[in-house]
This record gives sequence, C-alpha cells and structure tokens, in this order.
Amino acid sequence: MPRRALTSIALAISMLAWVQRPALAEGGGAIGGGGTEVISWVFANEPGGNIQPPSPGVECAPWKQVTELPPGTAADLLTLRADAAGLVWRLYYRDCGGPVQFAWVPVLNPAQLGQFAFDELVKRLPKPAPSLSPDAAVGGYVNVETWLAVTDPRVVTATSAIPGLSATATARVTRIEWQPGDGSTELCQPFGSLPPSPGFTGRAPCGHTYVVPSHPKVTGTADERFHGSVTLVWSVTWTASNGASGSLGEARSVSPFVYRVREIQTIGSGG
Repeated sequence: MPRRALTSIALAISMLAWVQRPALAEGGGAIGGGGTEVISWVFANEPGGNIQPPSPGVECAPWKQVTELPPGTAADLLTLRADAAGLVWRLYYRDCGGPVQFAWVPVLNPAQLGQFAFDELVKRLPKPAPSLSPDAAVGGYVNVETWLAVTDPRVVTATSAIPGLSATATARVTRIEWQPGDGSTELCQPFGSLPPSPGFTGRAPCGHTYVVPSHPKVTGTADERFHGSVTLVWSVTWTASNGASGSLGEARSVSPFVYRVREIQTIGSGG
C-alpha cells in the first residue's frame, strides 16, 4: 500500500462543481452576491487512489475515520501516521454506493485551516479596475484635478475544510493606494467616483493634481505618459465552524495604468 504523503488542494469556482484530476482531492464552490467563494478540501489521496466524484444521482455518505469501520474490516490498514514535518494524518473513508474511498486527512487546528483559506483567497483577489476623469484616453492637464475611482469588488471569501471542521477567510477593502506616477501617493477610502456631470466643478472624493506634464524628461519614459498603479488594500479575517476566529492581516491586489498630462496652452492677442 503506498504511503507517500501528498497534500493537495483541489478548487472549483462553479456552483457545486465537482473536479476530477490526477492525484487531487475534490472541491466545490460558488460565485454569488457579488463576491467570490472558493471551497477547498485539504486531503491526501493515499491509499485509495484518486478520490472520485459520485455517480449522477448518488449521494456519498459523510467522511468517517477508518477506526469507525466494523471490527476486523480495517485490520490491514494503517490509520494514523506522521510526515517528515511532524504533521499527523488520520485515514478517513466514505461510501458512495461503490468501492469505499479513502483519504488521508491532516490534523489541523482552526487557525491552520484559516491560513489555508487565506493562501487560496489571496490568489483570487480581483485586481482593481482604475477609472480616471478626464479619461485616460484623453489625458489630464497640469494644475487641474484628476478624479480617481475604482469599482467596489465587494467581499471575497474562501473556505478550507477537513471532515468536521472548516474555516472561512473573508477579505474586505479598507483603503485604496494610488501611485499617480509622478512620485506622489494618494490614499483614499473606498472607492472614489467620477464627476456626476461633465461640467461639475466640485472637489473629487479621491483625486490627484499633477503639477508637471508627462514629458519624457520628467517621466523617464519615451511614451509621454506617467506610469502609475492603484492598489486595493484588503483586511482579512477568518472564522471557523467551531466559533474560533482571528485576523490574517492585510492582502493587496495591484493594477498598473498610464496617463498623459499636458499643459493648457493659452493664446494671447495684441492690440
């Protein structure tokens, strides 16, 4: 019976989707409510080969520890082991109306599962979609405020689970960091906006005023544009199915942008 340790996280982001890949476990998830939810199962698939999805119309029994099998039926199975890192694994089984499926499951505490969820969540955080006014296709002007905005990505969650315990990481944007490309930084509370009308002259809730044009001597680039970026700063927490919870700090997602800035030319007339 193979005894190699293999930790795998299989992910699916379609509604109640089952995935089947070589040497991976099962996963399911959903997209809804404006956020992305990812559910992952933390498993290793020895000694039962790949974990198979159930046949159409077949509902699998819950995962149980092999030690719960009737006496004598699991006599030839190793039910507990530790890997080289000292992590303890227990052997689980389930019945899906056919051959019994086995999976090694690590013994993890809620905080460890929360970290698994965090690791998956940060891979899938949406990048900001910057909007500027005047539009980037037009460009801005020296000493005229440029309005800055991003679309609200809403809350993003990811859940990792082992039989009997799960933990969900939840990320919310707490601030926006704009690097306009001229060496300055603008810190905005979500999420900025564009002017409510073409002739609006009020101040932007999130804006930047360039004081020099995007000349190559200023930008150091040959395209006569400032090269900037916008960063979503997310605050991430975790909550476990047993009521435990904690903070996972901050995560970031970044998008670049380019923006041309020109001086307003004036024409004088003499008498």
